[in-house]
Amino acid sequence: MARDSGKLWEARLRDAKTPVWLLEWAIQRQARRRVMVAVDTTDSCAEHRARLGEFCRLLANTLEVSDRCSVWILGRAVKAVEMELDRPQQRQHMAYSLAAAIVDERGGTWISETVNAMVKESANVNAGENCFLLVVSDGEIFDAESLPSRSEPAVGFVRLGNRTSRQLGVMKSKTTEVSASEPGLKKFLASPPMSVRLKHDWKGDGAAYFSSEGDLLDPLPPGDLCEVPTDQGMLRVAFVGGTLSSLSLRYSGAVSSWTDDEVARHKLTQESEKHLLKVVRQIQGDSVDWNKDLLRSLVVDQERNPSVRCSGCGHSNLLRSSLFCTVCEALLVSRDGIKRRDLPLLGAVRFPVSNDGAIGESSHCDWSPGDHAYGVSERDGGRWLALKLF
Repeated sequence: MARDSGKLWEARLRDAKTPVWLLEWAIQRQARRRVMVAVDTTDSCAEHRARLGEFCRLLANTLEVSDRCSVWILGRAVKAVEMELDRPQQRQHMAYSLAAAIVDERGGTWISETVNAMVKESANVNAGENCFLLVVSDGEIFDAESLPSRSEPAVGFVRLGNRTSRQLGVMKSKTTEVSASEPGLKKFLASPPMSVRLKHDWKGDGAAYFSSEGDLLDPLPPGDLCEVPTDQGMLRVAFVGGTLSSLSLRYSGAVSSWTDDEVARHKLTQESEKHLLKVVRQIQGDSVDWNKDLLRSLVVDQERNPSVRCSGCGHSNLLRSSLFCTVCEALLVSRDGIKRRDLPLLGAVRFPVSNDGAIGESSHCDWSPGDHAYGVSERDGGRWLALKLF
């Protein structure tokens, strides 16, 4: 299940004590499919040989990422090729490879040896996989009676041409007819719906879903086992405080049930994806994570016009002109690179400066630092560093 493994980022709030975990987990909307295609290439189907390439293209277009497909030649007990669709752009290559593996088989059409091998392999598929068998033929199969009766796995019959025979009737009675079209293939290969539940051992202050844009959404339902909506294709949950050591997704379908517990753990850093950093900012509230070392340097050397490289986009900026990056509008004197649009208010803020140069907590400032973006003033019985945030 490594393809759909979850990712868990860990961080701490500004108090350096409260842990935060951000979970992102791709949801498998349906069981992976393993499609086994037995192709009749004997003399009676020779006139339809040119149609097989188009059939492979239609089949590849029907498959989803992580589905597997193999081609078998009727009369042989070993598959000719098997491929997994790794990404959508691979469909054309898959269609070509499947078609290239189809070779002619001389003699009469016998199916038992091939189908028996396919059924045996289908019994050993991985948990979370649904298996489908397809027979592509004109129906003139000498031992059609050897086909298993309608059961699992499902056997579909894609008919080539309009030839009639006694064996054709047997094929129809033991298989499901499938048209050689994308709608026909999609209907036959449709997997039944599944339910997905998140199992966790988290105990803490609060947990909520979040969006791909980094916005906090509804709270996670109470309890350690909760239903997961599958319509978005991705589960995103923020856990705040407490402890968290175990996570798993529990899939339950009509054919099989399985558990995915592969979660890769990472430390959240300023180089992490921006929507994750935004989630942490929202959890922390409207406060800004000020870079007080940088603020202190502004007080120590007031005549200097320091150049600061933006932690987000890398652009160099002169702080006397603006405290915001001229490219991405990140606040240059913050540690988390909060953007101008995300600030709780725009105006001026001030920091008390102690005798040893330490910077205190920020508060609203009702006076301007002057012509520059920052300035130091003696007033209200103390020394203050004022910042212009507009």
